[in-house]
Amino acid sequence: GFDAKCEVASYDVVHIVPARTAVRVTNKGARYTPEVRPVIDAARPGHTYIFDDVKVRCPGDKIARTLGPMTFKIK
Repeated sequence: GFDAKCEVASYDVVHIVPARTAVRVTNKGARYTPEVRPVIDAARPGHTYIFDDVKVRCPGDKIARTLGPMTFKIK
């Protein structure tokens, strides 16, 4: 093994509120953009967040690679 620092290129955030329509927004880069911040700040118990289509670029990559989705349920 070795330590490789990968850079987040983009990801989609899906915010699921029970009994409502899900909201999907795309973020460029690792830090939340102004479009994504309100979606993250709206987190309440029972809400679910899916970080999907996460793209990262690692040393030696010519194009960004896609990681699997990550799901978080707010308690």
